[in-house]
Amino acid sequence: MATDDNVEFLVENTGENERTVHNTGSKIYLRRTDPYGFWYISFERGSPPEHLQGAYTTLDHVTAVVRNYVEENRIKAEASDRERVRTAKRNYKESSKEPVVEQPSD
Repeated sequence: MATDDNVEFLVENTGENERTVHNTGSKIYLRRTDPYGFWYISFERGSPPEHLQGAYTTLDHVTAVVRNYVEENRIKAEASDRERVRTAKRNYKESSKEPVVEQPSD
């Protein structure tokens, strides 16, 4: 099994023609299924995005593609989380302000 320090990414050798990528609770499978030795990506749940579909000639290449995909999505998720926190803080500040009650003029 190999790990990468920058990304929570673990590649498990699950057979001569298969690797399992463990990534924060989900699995991505790398399989060599055709007679030409090409590698394909599949997800534990759902289909891979269109840009990941296709055949890869080497295990190193398909692993690098998956690593980049995982890193890219981790960065997007962190940015999304930061934006949700900012929005929640903004909403809390706005809701905690005392309402302005206008007094009728005489």
